[in-house]
Amino acid sequence: MINEKGYILITTLFVFFILSILSITIISISFANYCIQNIYINSKKCFYMSEGGLDIVYGKIIDEIQCAIEYGKDELDKFMNFEYKSFIQGEINKELMGEDSIYLNVILNEYEVSYDLNEENIEEKLNEEFQKGYKNYFLLGSKKYNFIKNIEKIKSNGLKINLVDDLVKIENNKIKFKVASSYKKGKIEKQIESDFYIKIPNKKENYTNYYFKNKEELIICDDKKSKNINELIEVRNWIRRR
Repeated sequence: MINEKGYILITTLFVFFILSILSITIISISFANYCIQNIYINSKKCFYMSEGGLDIVYGKIIDEIQCAIEYGKDELDKFMNFEYKSFIQGEINKELMGEDSIYLNVILNEYEVSYDLNEENIEEKLNEEFQKGYKNYFLLGSKKYNFIKNIEKIKSNGLKINLVDDLVKIENNKIKFKVASSYKKGKIEKQIESDFYIKIPNKKENYTNYYFKNKEELIICDDKKSKNINELIEVRNWIRRR
C-alpha cells in the first residue's frame, strides 16, 4: 500500500514536472514570437518613418528653391544697379581698342560715340547673373552653410536628417547633394539615403508651389504661365542602408 502511494506520488510529481517544462517552453516560445513580432513591427515603423523623413526634406527643398530664386533676383538687381553701367563701358572700351564685343557694336561719328546693344546676348548675360546668384545660394560660404543647416534642422521624435558629408556641388549643370534620413526606436534604427538634384532655372521662368491648404482644397497659382516648382527637383538612387 505504501509502495503504491509512493509510486502514485512519484508519477504525479513527474507528470507535474513535465507539464511545468512544457508550460515554460510554450511561454518562452510565445514570448520569443512576441519579441520577434515586436522587432518586425518596430523595424517596419522605423523604415516608414525614415522614408517619411525624405518626404519632409523634399518639401523643405521646395522652400529653399523659392528662396534661391528670390536671392538670384536680388543679385541681378544689384548687378543692374551697381555694375551694369561699368560692364557696358568695359564692352565699349573693348570695341574702341579693336576687340570684338558680343554684347554691343560701337558706332563712331563726328560728335559722339554711340552703340547698339545685342539684346539677345545682353539677355543671356543677365540670365547668367541671375543663375550665378541662384547657384551661390546653395554653394557659396555662409549661404551654403545656412542651406545645409535648414535641411538638417528637420527633427521629430527619433527622426534625424543629415546632408551627407555637407557636400553640395554642381554636377551636369544641376546642384547635387545626398540626404540621409534615419529613425530610431529603442535599439532599432533604419536609414535611407537619396540623391537630390536641383535644376537651375532661367530668370524669365516663373515657378510656383502647388500645395494643399487643407485636405480638400488645392491652392494653384492663377498665372497660367507659371510652372510647378516640383519640376526643378529630381530624386535618384534611393538606398536603404540598414
